Amino acid sequence: MTKSFTNEQDVEEEAIDLIVSLGYTDLRSAEYNRPNIQVDSERDSDHQKIVLEPRLMTAFKQINPGLPNFVYQEAMRQFKNIPDGPDLMANNHHFHKLLIEGALVTETIDGQPHTYSVKAVDFNNIAVNDFMVTNQFTIKQGGRNRRPDITIFINGLPVVTFELKNQANENVGIEDAYNQLQTYKQDISDYMAYNEVLIASDGVNARTGSLSAGFDRFMQWRSPDHRDSDLPDSYELETMITNMLKPAVILDLIQNFIIFESNDAKTSKILAAYHQYYMVNKAVARAAKTLQDPKNNRIGVVWHTQGSGKSLSMVFFSGIVSRKIGNPTILVINDRNDLDDQLEQTFSAAHDYLRQTPKQAKSRTDTRDLLATNSGGIIFSTIQKFSPEDGEDAMPVLTSRSNVIVISDEAHRSQYGMKARYTKDGVRYGFAQYLRDSLPNASFIGFTGTPINIDDKSTTGVFGDYIDVYDMTQSVRDHTTVRIFYENHVIPLYADPEVQHKYEALIDEAGQDDPEVTDDQKRKADFTSLERLAGATSRLKALAKHFVHHFEAHQAVQFGKAIIVETSRRNAVKLFNEIVKLRPLWYSDDLTKGKIKIVMTSDTAADGPELAKHHTN
Repeated sequence: MTKSFTNEQDVEEEAIDLIVSLGYTDLRSAEYNRPNIQVDSERDSDHQKIVLEPRLMTAFKQINPGLPNFVYQEAMRQFKNIPDGPDLMANNHHFHKLLIEGALVTETIDGQPHTYSVKAVDFNNIAVNDFMVTNQFTIKQGGRNRRPDITIFINGLPVVTFELKNQANENVGIEDAYNQLQTYKQDISDYMAYNEVLIASDGVNARTGSLSAGFDRFMQWRSPDHRDSDLPDSYELETMITNMLKPAVILDLIQNFIIFESNDAKTSKILAAYHQYYMVNKAVARAAKTLQDPKNNRIGVVWHTQGSGKSLSMVFFSGIVSRKIGNPTILVINDRNDLDDQLEQTFSAAHDYLRQTPKQAKSRTDTRDLLATNSGGIIFSTIQKFSPEDGEDAMPVLTSRSNVIVISDEAHRSQYGMKARYTKDGVRYGFAQYLRDSLPNASFIGFTGTPINIDDKSTTGVFGDYIDVYDMTQSVRDHTTVRIFYENHVIPLYADPEVQHKYEALIDEAGQDDPEVTDDQKRKADFTSLERLAGATSRLKALAKHFVHHFEAHQAVQFGKAIIVETSRRNAVKLFNEIVKLRPLWYSDDLTKGKIKIVMTSDTAADGPELAKHHTN
């Protein structure tokens, strides 16, 4: 698709030709005469034409042979009558569950209920399914006519929708295509309730996303080796079609890489990005191989840069592994309570996808109790909970099962602590060694968002070779990460006599060695001293004044945002207050309003009122 197009019809025709080359049936043929479907908002009989009933019925009978005819008819009724309530995402979620799990039809035999499960798609036997594509599928709903440019049907269900624009028209672009898709959500919601994947393109650039995704979450789709990133932009739509819309891939995406999350009565739909899709499938394959090899417990390391959706990648990995590899117990390990909480919340929001509710260990005893199961379960714990109880000389084996997978978040940190050290109480090991002692036959996979040096043999030595790498360069190229530019501006600690006096006193104090003070205590004391110096009121006033002047000067000539990284949460709040004194209109106590906010971890129990004002949860 490297040629230029003069109108949108040319883009449609070229795109459909590519799709047909993948094995799809072309509904532009005379047999279908480019269907012109009439849909009435009152949901009369013509509405059912959104679903191509003969194709769906054929699929029912091929995938679920030998069932009573009334079962097929009831399954058809369920697929045709997707709820039409005001919440499109709830309706779409209902359809997605129906598509993945099948329609349940119950009859009573000899006084006992008997339930049939009728699948509309065979996700395991791709050849059984019927893949079709058409253009200008005309729909009437509520007195409005709408014609999505391209619709893909699988077994008669309209699951993929394209909206195309012509790049030759300088007045429209890919964002206009996205906006048109949003219009369809309002105007032809009955049709959109069946959608699994949206695609927007101007014939050159191409982006894909879910029904609830904002434009910033519509992403490119690349080839498995990412080599297309070196090709000109004119390959984007072709790359997306030939890689994402392969029958095996689109079925895999629909079955395994879509998550519905419900938060605050709002439902969101998440479609995996290409780097998540390829990585998770590689990790699942590596895990399956590792669990079959009693001599190897290292699945590997995933390095996906910060901001690339690493937490969701863990959710996808856990969900697929649970379903495909003998329902293992999955233990998610972190080294900080706040990160453990955040990750547990991400998993819990996806409980419908995971088909289970994750459990978070609150103590060492709780961790041991949760691991005392024969199979299954997703457990969250910090690595610090893996240590001997009082009175124990060694870490006991908590389970000797081999169907345990340990996911280590920020693996470049949490794998340390394998060596023994001698204390006055005897030999002690690090938490990582205790973890492995307690789970001797578990398999380990590490996730990290931080670059690992080539010379760092410990991370790969503990977890195995790299499974996948998605670094900062790739993330910036895909616009999942934005560039941050740093300019060094020095505000001296000793700019004021009071601060200089404190600084000199601390230097004098640091020169006095105290044999009773450990190195760790000295480091903490040094940081506390530095924090006090950096947070001196006179210095923060100067810093606030300098920042406001610098930021406003930049804003006068270009758009952009600013990030200030402080030495501590206390100093962040103090600097925030000084800036607000200079620019009070920047402030709002409403989280969704105002120009300046603090993003920091919070401790509801321990934080005082000054810090608590900036809590976001």
